[in-house]
Amino acid sequence: MDVPGALGKLRSLRPDLILLDYGIPSPGEGENFLRAKAADSEVAAIPVILMSGYVLPSEIDGTVAIIPKPFDVERLLAVIEEVVGPPGETEHERRVTRPRAPSVTRSATTSDPE
Repeated sequence: MDVPGALGKLRSLRPDLILLDYGIPSPGEGENFLRAKAADSEVAAIPVILMSGYVLPSEIDGTVAIIPKPFDVERLLAVIEEVVGPPGETEHERRVTRPRAPSVTRSATTSDPE
């Protein structure tokens, strides 16, 4: 799907979160998507968790977390829960108990000492 098509889907579906593979179909498309999403007031507030096998900076504008591949699924689920809340939590509960764009970037990119 191209960037305009992706933005159209976001406007119609209104997801709580975007999981973005930075390199699919190419790294340039990931960058283009993030820029276009940030410029679109209807979808700019939707948090993005970026996953990538590429070496990236620890913070990228438009993302709430960057998770390097390969990653542990439990770690991904923990970051998702930190961003959107536990399963079953309502949208109202989310707005009341947590900010829309939490700062989880550093905790998502540091590796566990285990």
